[in-house]
Amino acid sequence: MSTATVELHRSQVAKRTRWLALALVLCVQTVFFALLAKRPLAVEGDNERYEQAGWNIATGRGYSLPLTGYGATNDSEVYDWVCTRHPKACDTDTTHPAALYMPGYSIFVGAVYSVFGRSLLALCLAQLALLWSLFVLFEGLAANFLGRYGYIFAMAVAATYPFLARQATLVMSDHLHAVLWLAAFVALMRMRPGAWRGAVFGGLLALATLCRPYSLLIFPVLWGLAAVWKVVRVPRNEWLAGALAFLLPFAIWTARNAYWYGRFLPLTTGGAGAQLYESTLEWDTDLSDPEIGHAMYLESTKKYGDICSRRANRLQMDEAIRRVQDHPWKFAERLAIHVPRLWVSMSTRAWFFSLLYLGGLFALGLAGAWAVRRDARFYPLLVAIAVNWAFLLPFPGEARRTLPLRLPMLLLAGTFVGPVLERLVNRRSRLVVQAS
Repeated sequence: MSTATVELHRSQVAKRTRWLALALVLCVQTVFFALLAKRPLAVEGDNERYEQAGWNIATGRGYSLPLTGYGATNDSEVYDWVCTRHPKACDTDTTHPAALYMPGYSIFVGAVYSVFGRSLLALCLAQLALLWSLFVLFEGLAANFLGRYGYIFAMAVAATYPFLARQATLVMSDHLHAVLWLAAFVALMRMRPGAWRGAVFGGLLALATLCRPYSLLIFPVLWGLAAVWKVVRVPRNEWLAGALAFLLPFAIWTARNAYWYGRFLPLTTGGAGAQLYESTLEWDTDLSDPEIGHAMYLESTKKYGDICSRRANRLQMDEAIRRVQDHPWKFAERLAIHVPRLWVSMSTRAWFFSLLYLGGLFALGLAGAWAVRRDARFYPLLVAIAVNWAFLLPFPGEARRTLPLRLPMLLLAGTFVGPVLERLVNRRSRLVVQAS
């Protein structure tokens, strides 16, 4: 697409239209947020670990978790690592340094708590602010990369997308991850080429990955593919600044883990063994049934121990690999089935409407990706989406895992729908003129 066409698209979306559209989206999403927020506010399931670790950070105890009780984790192997190197850290059985989850979201929780105290209301409002920022970022992309009709379509859909607001109400790392993910690509697609753009993009994508590991491969793939970084005009100083900015947060996290554990741990003390093993169980039993899923969890715990422990992770990873090798076609079938399950949440009562609505948006996003396949401005985004999908497919299909891809796919849908609507409107106008 030529620069003239881009400027034409920008001029087609008037400032007043943009302000009205953004205000409408933010208002509707706020209503969704208020309706979907839990009453009373609560932290559910293993999300307690995010919240507890955040409180420990806010109170000066570092990124740590208790061995028993609220938000507990008990991995004897990891605990022994700490006690061997730092006996004083094991003088009490209250908390110990943890690295079970990536630290990004707990640091965010700790920042909120350090200002407002241990207030779930404050954390809830901070999540709402993140939701607003998500749509502000998206609106900027839509206004700069879509024509008038594509923009109106994208913002209209954004105003009727409750799935994003629902995830924002949960004390969980997915929402912050989605905001940082989108912010990274807004920087790459809208900032001028140079060291600052590389540093902002690399830093934001690193922070996103420190919330959820799904983004781990995106930066090295983008920065490693010359066919990508040449067409988006990445000069050498930007390439170096981006690499350093991406590596720095991981270097700090890895150094912290080396201090406490005496091990090279750039990610977590956990692993993906339990999730991959669960994927291989899917071809034998229906894990979507709550009773069956709970029974399989109890059986796995009895067989392997705490599924969050390193020992259980190794055992389940070995068993999962064996099952994949024994049944490669069944595993390939699961990968195909994970595509709709990663995109459409079937746990809602209105699952059929959700299937049509979200499935339709997914199809339009694919059509848009094909439409812009020769537009160099979209290359990094297309590569990132593909890498993210490849990372997610082997693991159980949970729609929340594709949360950062929702608005980028909507942007791509707008690149397809916009020109179609424009042709229809122009055709109608010509018919009206001819009739008169």
